[in-house]
Amino acid sequence: MNPLLRVLAVFIIIFGVGSLAFGVAGLLVVDMSVENMRLMREGGYPALPGVDLKTFRWVMYANGVALIISGILSVASGIGVFLKRNWGRLLWLGTLVLLISGTVYTLVMNYINRADWEQILSNCLVLLVYMALFYFFSRRKTKELFVRNNYAA
Repeated sequence: MNPLLRVLAVFIIIFGVGSLAFGVAGLLVVDMSVENMRLMREGGYPALPGVDLKTFRWVMYANGVALIISGILSVASGIGVFLKRNWGRLLWLGTLVLLISGTVYTLVMNYINRADWEQILSNCLVLLVYMALFYFFSRRKTKELFVRNNYAA
């Protein structure tokens, strides 16, 4: 029994629950956020210039749904990893591909929009963590832990 694998599985489950919570919370505040944006603009504050309120609403919904989906996938794969099931490892690798893609997209958009260097650095660090997790779960030694366990069950 590999204790690192159990710790990572618990981390994946906690990450998934947090993602689910943020996604649900994000969906619950869409109308309030759009209304705040409208009020700020009416008050003369240039909140997200060039973005209309319908697009802003759509982006808020899309972000909430994306967080909920990544949360569900993470919780399911975390449970599979905890039980040392190969489907859990493969599901986590697929989830990591989605998370890496989203982080690269965010990183590129932050660079294009000339975000603060702290935002770009934090996205780079998150990307490195995702890539390290992808490497760990795709290496042969880790695969053997899952294959051996599945044949014994």
